[in-house]
Amino acid sequence: MKQILLSGGGGPIHTKKLDALFASLISPILPVLVIKIIDENSDLNIQPRLNSLKAFGEVLRKKLRRPKLTLAGFRSALAVVKTIISPRWAEESRYRKSFSSVGIKEFTLWTNLRNKNKNDLKLYGGIYIDGGNTFEIQKSLQESGFDKEIIRFANRGGIVYGKCAGANVLGYDTLSSQLYNDDYVEVHDKLGLRLFRDYSIFSNYSNFAKDKLSRISKSANKPVLALEPKTCLYLRGSKVSIVGKGRVYEFNPTMRQLPKEFEIANRSSV
Repeated sequence: MKQILLSGGGGPIHTKKLDALFASLISPILPVLVIKIIDENSDLNIQPRLNSLKAFGEVLRKKLRRPKLTLAGFRSALAVVKTIISPRWAEESRYRKSFSSVGIKEFTLWTNLRNKNKNDLKLYGGIYIDGGNTFEIQKSLQESGFDKEIIRFANRGGIVYGKCAGANVLGYDTLSSQLYNDDYVEVHDKLGLRLFRDYSIFSNYSNFAKDKLSRISKSANKPVLALEPKTCLYLRGSKVSIVGKGRVYEFNPTMRQLPKEFEIANRSSV
C-alpha cells in the first residue's frame, strides 16, 4: 500500500510528529535517503552565505570582548565558518539533529542526482525530499530519471516524505508552484510524480493564493491541496490524515477546508 507523507513547511518543532511517524514506518535497519538539491554555484545560495557571514561576524565580535575564547565559543564560530564554506555540511548537521531526535540513526544526503545509481534506492528504508526551488528539484528528478524510480519505490511500498517544494513535486503537477517559485531552470514538463492521486500540492499556503489557486484548478481541471505552514499529511492508500496542527484546503475549483480525516478520489490512472 502506497504511503506518502507531506509537510507544508515549518521547522523541526513543527514537523516532529510527522518525522516520528516517518521513523516508525521505515525499517530500523535501513538508512534514509535525503534528497536536498543544492547548486553551490547558484545565486540562490549567495544570500544564505551572506547571512552566515554576518552571523559569524557577530559571534566573533562577542568572543573578542572576552579575555579567553572558550572551547564552546570556538566550536560555535567554527560551525558558522563551515556553514559559509559548505552548505552541504550545514544541511547534514541539521538533518542529523532532527532525525536523531525521532530515532533515525543513519541517513545519506544527496545534494544532486548526477551520476547516482538508480539501483541504490533499494538500499534505503525511506526517501525524504526536502524543500528549495520546486522547479530545480523537478528538473533534477526528470533529467536523472529518478522521478520514475521514486514512483516505483513508492508503488512497491517504500515510504516517501516530501517537505515544502519536496511535497509539491509529489503532486499531479507543479503549475501552482509558479505562484511563488521562479522557474529559472525552465521545466517544460510540469507533470509531477503523481503520488497523491489527481491532486496538485501547494505548500506554505496563505490567503494571497486563494483566488489564484481556484483559477489554476479550474484551468487544469484538477484539484489542488493547499497546506498551510506547519501542516502535515499522511496518505495511506486513499485515506489521508492531518498530522499535528494546521489546516488543509481543497480547491476544486472552489475552496473548502478539509477535515482531520478524508479520502481522495482517483479520477485518472496514476
